[in-house]
Amino acid sequence: MQQVELPIGGITGRADGEVTRFQGVRYALAEPQGVPRALTAASREADVIQVEHPPASPQTSSVMLETLLGGFPEHIGQDPRCQFLSVTAPESARRGERLPVMVWIHGGGNANSNPEFSVYDPRWLVEEQRVVVVKPTYRLGYLGFGGHRADHLPNLGAMDLLEALRWVQAHIGAFGGDPENVTLFGQSSGGDMALSLMGTPSADGLFRRVIAQSPPLGIRGMSARLRAKVTAKLDAEAAAHAAPTLIEYQQAIEKAAWLYGSGFMPFGIQWDAAPFAGPGTKRAKILTGARGRDVLIGTNDAESGMYLPAIPGIKSIYDDPRWARWVRLLLVRPTTYGIFSGASRRLSRALRSAAASSAYYRFSWTPTPATAAIHMAELPLLFGGPGNETWRGSPLLPVETDAEITRAETAGGKLRSIWGRFARVGQIENGDGLEGGLRVE
Repeated sequence: MQQVELPIGGITGRADGEVTRFQGVRYALAEPQGVPRALTAASREADVIQVEHPPASPQTSSVMLETLLGGFPEHIGQDPRCQFLSVTAPESARRGERLPVMVWIHGGGNANSNPEFSVYDPRWLVEEQRVVVVKPTYRLGYLGFGGHRADHLPNLGAMDLLEALRWVQAHIGAFGGDPENVTLFGQSSGGDMALSLMGTPSADGLFRRVIAQSPPLGIRGMSARLRAKVTAKLDAEAAAHAAPTLIEYQQAIEKAAWLYGSGFMPFGIQWDAAPFAGPGTKRAKILTGARGRDVLIGTNDAESGMYLPAIPGIKSIYDDPRWARWVRLLLVRPTTYGIFSGASRRLSRALRSAAASSAYYRFSWTPTPATAAIHMAELPLLFGGPGNETWRGSPLLPVETDAEITRAETAGGKLRSIWGRFARVGQIENGDGLEGGLRVE
């Protein structure tokens, strides 16, 4: 691949077909438990500002990673100093062209995953839609969203993302992107994060649009009282045994959260702390911050079908065709509504009187009649493309015949065009190319 150099601190990229990739670009500096700070002229001279293989935030594997990749990839390292991003731009893009910019925020419950995983390759989205895609890495889990102890600030992961967005404002023009037309698009906890970033004045002027895919808005995070209770329990255990490592402490928090009935997303934004502190609830802050922005929220028809088979005792029932109808009716439908679609619809309706525009979509497309639109089902379409082997063999895209592959590729191209159109003009249309698999409400 041909090397390309930009006039911003010697950052280099490589031409890869119709796109140019700029990997491992440092956007900020931060100590493991410190507030991120922007790069200065002095820091650019003293620190490495681009690496070939950027690290992920420290983490363990998860149901999502096992489903997508079979576990955490061994070739990707982990480091608390993970404030790097990648930029993928059309190969023909030129400085000052002002193409729409799309910033990807991955899912993983604010505890797992990494934007540089191969399943998040934006190549086809960039190539077909002529957009610039930015993928920031930020602190996760206890490092990014701890605050369980007084000596550890909460919301550091969100602060990392804000610093990445400031980097975008300062430098994306050199890649052909338009700093005045930035869209955050995220899935699951990433969708929740994209919405939440509207809730801080620190994000004013940093982005214009939001696409929130399957945000779990029905999940309540750990309260301050519960965090204190969990911390006291863990501190007592640590006093009696060897002090836990960072990952062990994180795992202990996750385990304790389940015991206290708050196991879903124990690491999340703390709305009473910087940069979100101030009067009002999460919902009120998001509605206030939505002024002047276009917001698209959507959910898949069978979201919880991703997680229910992992629950002991349910998998055998879930896999039994005799019970399939009852599983959908009594388990999948109510849990999908309670965790995902119910709260998402309500917020989208409220946003219609607060945001510049707001729409809600339902995603129901499936690759075969025997499958369902579970959590993450849209990702193979969004990050796939003609001839792409990344998703082949994934349970999210069980296609085998040439006809099934062609059908998936056609649907993927249409979904990318819908997302690209929203990034350009802030409007969405029904996905006719998805054979009725996406409906705007």
